Amino acid sequence: MRGIAACCICVFVLGLLAGCSSHEVGRDTEIRVNQHFETADSLEHAGNLRGAILEYTITGQLYPQSKRIPEAMRKLALLSLDPRNPSASDSAAILWLRRYITVSTNSEDRSEMVLLLSILRRFSAIEAQRSTARASYDSLTTIVRRQNALLSNQQQRVAESENELKQTKKELTKLKEVDVRLSRQRRHTP
Repeated sequence: MRGIAACCICVFVLGLLAGCSSHEVGRDTEIRVNQHFETADSLEHAGNLRGAILEYTITGQLYPQSKRIPEAMRKLALLSLDPRNPSASDSAAILWLRRYITVSTNSEDRSEMVLLLSILRRFSAIEAQRSTARASYDSLTTIVRRQNALLSNQQQRVAESENELKQTKKELTKLKEVDVRLSRQRRHTP
């Protein structure tokens, strides 16, 4: 009986130690996550948005179970839209917003991000239409240039043909005059 009690006590103590250890690991993880957030915030305030994006991304990769991961995703989405960001990307913002919306528990902020996502999708659709229209315009401009070149070439041929026609008329007129003279000479010659 003493052996069983000793075993139970050992299992209980090990369980407590394991619980404390996982609690310590969780607290240590959140401390590291907070450090990454502080670094990212400092970089953002200094204007180094690429560095801030990298810090938030690293945080998400290293500590996916952290309570602050939704906040990191939100920050990544907003930094991806920031006009000061030289590598700003609507598609990256849409990606991070989608991820944020799926993990966020803050319903008010989540609603705002859903609205922002909707606006970004509309904007992306308009951009796609604009790109398509621009490609069509460029294509039509190329066709018009080719047609103008052909038309110019044809106009040049017409002008050359008209000049040739004038020359031919002049020569024909001269030939008629020669023919009339010859006819007169034949009549007057017995």
